[in-house]
Amino acid sequence: MTRTVRWLLVIVVVLASAGAGVGAWLLTRGTDEGLPQISVYSHGHSIRVGPYFYCNVINLDDCQNPQTQGELPGDKRYPVQLSVPTSIGRAPWRLL
Repeated sequence: MTRTVRWLLVIVVVLASAGAGVGAWLLTRGTDEGLPQISVYSHGHSIRVGPYFYCNVINLDDCQNPQTQGELPGDKRYPVQLSVPTSIGRAPWRLL
């Protein structure tokens, strides 16, 4: 492989990497995360639901009350599994 071909390959790889980075940035910019959601699973069924009541950890007087509720079919024979994002898992929270 000649030296010129190697440099062309390096340039192509760098440009492709930069293009992928810019493309990823364009696809993700402007996405509003909103309030965090939890996943609830039991006996083959799952739902994602937002908070019923959500407060800012730094200022507990800064609260939102979207009153989000969800229903999951099940009974006492099957356990319920909760999956929470890190932002909820590391902060004080309670399940109502």
